Amino acid sequence: MRIVATLLCTLLAVAATAQEDTAYREAVTTFLPLLDDQQRDAASFPFDDPDRENWHFAGIRKIGLPYGELTESQREAFQTLIKSVLSDEGYSKAEGIRQLE
Repeated sequence: MRIVATLLCTLLAVAATAQEDTAYREAVTTFLPLLDDQQRDAASFPFDDPDRENWHFAGIRKIGLPYGELTESQREAFQTLIKSVLSDEGYSKAEGIRQLE
């Protein structure tokens, strides 16, 4: 589950460069307010944070907000957010990986 949260953090950082994307902005402004302060801190970090490029899966400490700790409404908003920054194929792959965990 932490890989999905790590993916979210990375996607938020990368997608932040696409400020003009209305769907993305709406998805973020819907998702983040649903999180409490501790969850928001776990799900967000600065663009220049070294963990932004930490895509390794096995044998290292994972950061982020575990998907399993999200409420149903948070999960729905998260799915909308991910769909707003990924292609259909990318979303399908990410969802397939998430379901394996």
